[in-house]
Amino acid sequence: MQVSELTQSEVTKALKSSLDALSAIGTAEELRQSKAQLVGDAAPLTKLNALIKSLPGDKKAEAGKMMGEAKAELMAAFEAKAAELEKIARAQRLEAEKVDITGAANYIQRGARHPLSLLMDQISDVFVGMGWIAPAASVTVWAKVKAEICHKSAEIRRVRKNKPKTKRM
Repeated sequence: MQVSELTQSEVTKALKSSLDALSAIGTAEELRQSKAQLVGDAAPLTKLNALIKSLPGDKKAEAGKMMGEAKAELMAAFEAKAAELEKIARAQRLEAEKVDITGAANYIQRGARHPLSLLMDQISDVFVGMGWIAPAASVTVWAKVKAEICHKSAEIRRVRKNKPKTKRM
């Protein structure tokens, strides 16, 4: 590119090509990858901007103003596109992370069985393992053991009730 080509039409053409490339981008990842080609060192406007130093002194101010306006327009379009694509990406992430709150919850059982209940079950398992089976199908091993304990308790109360009181001296 030669110095004589730094005209308003060349700047407009470079800006239009950058804006067309920007509008063709469809995802935020593509935008990140092509940032250097659109607004970085490899961008057409940046290459034209480098030609300003070769211009004569009276044309540098006019060329600088022209390039500044073009770069500002490109940066505004780039930032708008980035915001739009980021909004789309965020909406897609939220849709992918959606949780169905109407589904069944996983309940954590708190606490544990009482140690005596656990011991009684272990004792029952020992009796069943030895082959001791309740005579009736409806009576379980534990019910039989419990009935025996209740019977012994009642018998002990009866004995205490009938026992004569002793006198203390």
